[in-house]
Amino acid sequence: MKTKLVYVLVIIAMVIAIAVGIWVMFPPTQMDPIKKYVVAPLKEGAPTEDTRATGTSASGKKFTSEELALEGKETFLAQMEFVGVDTENDPYWKALYEAVNSPEYLEYQKKQDARIGTDLDLWWSFLESKGLSSGRMAQEERFREYFPTGEYADYEPEMRKRLAELFLETGLSSTATNDEASVRQTIGVLLQFRSEAEANSVWMRGYFNGYVGDLEWAQEVRENAASIVTEADSVDTLPVFTESDTVVESTPTDVAEESAGDEPEPLLLSEEAPTIEDVTQGPPTVEEIEAELLKTLFPDEQALPEQSNVEEVLRGQFSPQRFNAAVQTLSQYGPQEGLRRLKESDPEIAIYIERLIQQNKETSK
Repeated sequence: MKTKLVYVLVIIAMVIAIAVGIWVMFPPTQMDPIKKYVVAPLKEGAPTEDTRATGTSASGKKFTSEELALEGKETFLAQMEFVGVDTENDPYWKALYEAVNSPEYLEYQKKQDARIGTDLDLWWSFLESKGLSSGRMAQEERFREYFPTGEYADYEPEMRKRLAELFLETGLSSTATNDEASVRQTIGVLLQFRSEAEANSVWMRGYFNGYVGDLEWAQEVRENAASIVTEADSVDTLPVFTESDTVVESTPTDVAEESAGDEPEPLLLSEEAPTIEDVTQGPPTVEEIEAELLKTLFPDEQALPEQSNVEEVLRGQFSPQRFNAAVQTLSQYGPQEGLRRLKESDPEIAIYIERLIQQNKETSK
């Protein structure tokens, strides 16, 4: 019996020794961790784009400027991580990642949070302070293309008159209230004004440093449209635009020379100017914008992501105005060039769109 037990123990020891030998001679292949991208929900009570504007949470909690700025930074970095951008080898993403992690970004975010609407001058100044290119030069060149002399303020009376004429054409009431329906009507006319001529959108982007105060200006013009048209004097130096003036054909060289920071405009999705009936209905909804974005990125309906979470993410992160601007940029320049421009004009949305494209490539393999 003792001999049998010893024999069994010897057999077990031999098996273990053989296993250890195999492990040492042929170690298992090291596998890279599998990345699983998920949309991280916002932390409970964390500032969203809507609550950032008021500085107060839905529960009534008052956020400090430091909390808002830090949350803005964390959200930006989380979006970059969500996409999985190469912050080590890609020069652009590496530089942007380092810039967002700098103390100066928090100071920039505080200033931006104190404003209603994106202030492009603040964003451009921050990028330039970090050695990154901005759209400032491209904006100035485009402004001089349509307005050879003078400054932005010199053309405000004529632009005011043109917008007032458009309000009168729509037949909207001159009473501009703050209720949702009235604001949507004003925004609809403002979007049409931007889309009618490139000079209009170029002037507005520079005059309002992006979108700071443009809605208030449009509301005031709507309320006084009749008197503005009657009393305003035209600016003699303002170019007379024709259909050919609003369409500028660009060569590959022109595109390469333009700055990647050329800011997109929140125009309507159609290439043609909307009708008066369209304007009175207000700008497109988030759902309509989302559908347009998916069609722009994925023309083949069979290639659309089956479980798209675009709407869920963007509802909590971005305003319809910013999303609309991104769609217009992609529609105008195509996914590749449009995304290149968005990376500097609105990198947060660019991150999500880039991830959408990557997801589509993976699912179509």
